[in-house]
Amino acid sequence: MADSIWVAVLNAVGNYVYLQSEQGDYIGQGQTLTYTPAVAAISLSAVCNRLTIIVGNQTWRGDFQGMSGTIQLQPGYYGNLQRYPFHNPAYGGLSWSGGGRGCNTLTGWFVVDGVTYNSGTLGAIDLRFEQQPRGRHGRAPTDPLECRSLTRGARNGSDRRSRARGPTPRTPRPQR
Repeated sequence: MADSIWVAVLNAVGNYVYLQSEQGDYIGQGQTLTYTPAVAAISLSAVCNRLTIIVGNQTWRGDFQGMSGTIQLQPGYYGNLQRYPFHNPAYGGLSWSGGGRGCNTLTGWFVVDGVTYNSGTLGAIDLRFEQQPRGRHGRAPTDPLECRSLTRGARNGSDRRSRARGPTPRTPRPQR
């Protein structure tokens, strides 16, 4: 698991998308943003083990894909991820983009803190993620033309936190 897993510093309830990016971040432009249904439409779509989140009129879009062999996203850490849909299916993938900005190559993780399904349909999900760009040859970017970004986000799908029962997915730890 990652050495330090990012946790949102937000005490919101209900549906929200919270985004935090660092100065120089290409995707998030160094901003910290919170979206609620009062500010922008928040749309979720879950198909098998993939979740898509859209905020506003395509202002932000996130795709979170579980590893092959899982039927639905379950609570746990999904690590060693690459850009969805060009990821290694054994690990899963992710992609967060917005404002016409995204990265062609990235690494990252997401954590499902809690999820509920009602008759197989997603009812609520608490998810947080972090993605970082990767430059040529898998290294952090050094060329100013390459994407530079560190984007973090959280999504709470219910007024109360709930945890689903079942196995926790585990991805292999990356070699150091």
